Amino acid sequence: MIDLTQLKATPTWARAALTLLLGFSLSAPSAALEVQSLSLATQGTYGYALEKQESQQAQLELTPRGEFNWGNTTFVIEGRARFDEQRQLSQTGDLQYNDNSYSSADRPAQLGGGARIELRDAYAEFSLGNQLFRLGKQQIVWGALDGLKVADVLNPQSFREFILDDFGHSRIPLWSALADLSLGSWRAELAWVPQSSAHELPGPQDTFAFTAARFNLGQTQDAATGLARPQVAVRSPRNKLNRGGLRLSRRVGPLDMSLVAARSLDFEPLAEVDAGNPELTQTYRSVNFYGLSAESSIGPLALRAEVGWRPNRYFNTLPPTGPNTTKLNQLTMAVAADFNAPAGIFANIQLLHDEVRDAPNSLVRPERDTIATVFLRRQFRYDTLTLEARWYGSLNEHDGLGRVQLGYAVNDNLKVNLGLDRFYGDPNGLFGQFAGADRVTFSFTHTL
Repeated sequence: MIDLTQLKATPTWARAALTLLLGFSLSAPSAALEVQSLSLATQGTYGYALEKQESQQAQLELTPRGEFNWGNTTFVIEGRARFDEQRQLSQTGDLQYNDNSYSSADRPAQLGGGARIELRDAYAEFSLGNQLFRLGKQQIVWGALDGLKVADVLNPQSFREFILDDFGHSRIPLWSALADLSLGSWRAELAWVPQSSAHELPGPQDTFAFTAARFNLGQTQDAATGLARPQVAVRSPRNKLNRGGLRLSRRVGPLDMSLVAARSLDFEPLAEVDAGNPELTQTYRSVNFYGLSAESSIGPLALRAEVGWRPNRYFNTLPPTGPNTTKLNQLTMAVAADFNAPAGIFANIQLLHDEVRDAPNSLVRPERDTIATVFLRRQFRYDTLTLEARWYGSLNEHDGLGRVQLGYAVNDNLKVNLGLDRFYGDPNGLFGQFAGADRVTFSFTHTL
């Protein structure tokens, strides 16, 4: 039962959306508002936890979306309402633990009974000649990888279901401005992101709570006492006007090249010791990012590569004197290949290497991470039946995640899906920490 008296009002984003629509409507009084499209997606998901032998998820999501034209301006607004009867994914409530990771303008509204509503998109898009501008709450996606992030640095992500939810669904939109400019043979994308929200992390009692030592200042889970999660005070991210980025793209011979320079909030929290205060404080810093990406095709083979450099990023260390922070350089590289395998199978293979350069022995996270992914898809019965298999593996920690999903398109409006998610490996590993969260899921999506 939803208790409407527990609604946490979020008038900031409601006022911002209304101001955006009114502002553009007043700027074009002679134009008529036209409805481009209206839709309502309804998704139901049931998850059964195999180890605990109990229901893990009983969720209903409603996603209304509207697109409107006013002269040469397009308005897009999309909301999402989520109701999860089981509340195993968020036993403490969707926002009770993560309230401080959202800025006031981005924060969803929390209802009782495991329900919440949020504004996903609310932006205006218009063109001036060959230049395109988009203002409002949006996702700015600059990465080209599947399920891995290198250059995709401007929007945080919800880890409520770890990485089991697709990025488009779990990425957190922010109030921002984007200019897409044509400069001869170059394409320039300028982004300004003054609002600051960080990753939404699971609470300590949630199904996908991070229990590995790398996420808990080197502390591991004890069988007798449970998770020895460090007790920290939480400080919300601060809004700053100097956050944003620039991406320059052009064709160079057979390559589509992009250069990225960005300054954004470091979405991962940092535990710090305040001067004169022995207590740890969870804080958020800004971080600079410089990246290069390239895409090309060789016959039926599509290739992609991304390289990212974060200089002087803050990391937690755990020397004998106690928790501390240090500035280190971080290098991330990834390559990916798409191709059509025999028997009508589409395949995607990716390899990512992430390294903290010249790291001390006291670094809390591993000095290096090497992640490999494999994705296979085969369609049957005139593309109405789709079988997918996906594997994520940590090559340095020897753990991983395997996923199998079978989807059936009943008609143009209704799709059903049956899936199996299985984690394996060291319980202190990146994927192995969720070994007890294996599940079977059934879902449907209906679109009007």
